[in-house]
Amino acid sequence: MKAVLLLLLLAGAGLRAEPCKLIVETLTGEGKNAGTDAGVYLRINDIGTKYPLDVPKRNDRQPGAIDSYPGILLELAPASIETITVEMGGEDAWLLKVISVRVICGDRSSEQLVFRKNDWMSTAKETVYARDSIKLQINGKLALD
Repeated sequence: MKAVLLLLLLAGAGLRAEPCKLIVETLTGEGKNAGTDAGVYLRINDIGTKYPLDVPKRNDRQPGAIDSYPGILLELAPASIETITVEMGGEDAWLLKVISVRVICGDRSSEQLVFRKNDWMSTAKETVYARDSIKLQINGKLALD
């Protein structure tokens, strides 16, 4: 509601507010069964909305692949992002080697945060080392300069 009011105020003043987008890149590990076709989702600050990481009509998350995902429109200020949780869907496994995140708002951008994970993810718990989610600690570091 506050965001809508802000947009209305800016529009009334002749200014245009650019929406902020969360940009995500992943590097899938290499080796047997490292890639996945299962769904992968992001959750920001443990709020109910799950954002799918998917590039339509593209076979993403294949072994050794770097994938960039279209921006997720943010409903909150970048500085208020404390955590981003990566969650698996389906029964497959995935080796998440690296994930990076940054925010773009118009011509402004946050720093790119890079997390080197090298973690197996799976909802099936095929191995005791796999987890169904990984929480990234952001702690407001996506604030715009």
